[in-house]
Amino acid sequence: MLLASLMAILVLGTAVTLFVTTQKDATSAIAKADSIQTAQAGLHQMDQVLRQAYAVEFPTSTDDAGCLETAGAQPCNQVDVLARLAGSDYAVGVNCSVASASITGDQACWQYECSASATTAAGTTCNASGPNLISSKLVIDDVTNGTTSSPVFSFCYASTSTVNTSRCATGASRPTSATVTIDTPAAGTLSRTSGGDPSTVVLTDNVYMPNLDFNA
Repeated sequence: MLLASLMAILVLGTAVTLFVTTQKDATSAIAKADSIQTAQAGLHQMDQVLRQAYAVEFPTSTDDAGCLETAGAQPCNQVDVLARLAGSDYAVGVNCSVASASITGDQACWQYECSASATTAAGTTCNASGPNLISSKLVIDDVTNGTTSSPVFSFCYASTSTVNTSRCATGASRPTSATVTIDTPAAGTLSRTSGGDPSTVVLTDNVYMPNLDFNA
């Protein structure tokens, strides 16, 4: 009788362990899928802003504080452009070096929209404290890059040389394409003790900016 009771307890304990492990695995998989989906949506949103841009206000070849251009490539964690969205002109700023509100030590990407027109002066930027701010929204709450050593944006100044083998080179007046990279925790905000995946997911898009390539 005692042996049977011990065996029952052992079997029950194993079953509970398997159930908890399976539940944690399922929760981790859902959290990872949600994190990737959110990051992909934010990445797509930033891509769209760059594709609609007809002028880059920051960074530029002459205004590059913290975003030094080297051999035609210019890494940066923020960008300010003039873009035509839904038929109207806006100054749009995207900043991926803002501190994350959910994970200490990580960054977040915010997008700001300010009023503008086709005659808006060069060098106009749009940020959270801008005088012409219309709206601001959180694009991606948690990115592990967005730092000097691991920037989100890399702008390419197209090479005008017929002998240069690199697609980017110093000398062009403005960038005509960009690479956007997001490195985000695979588990989102799910902690490791709750079964969260400790790895990160890297998403990268190459973006062509046709309005800037016209007569560049």
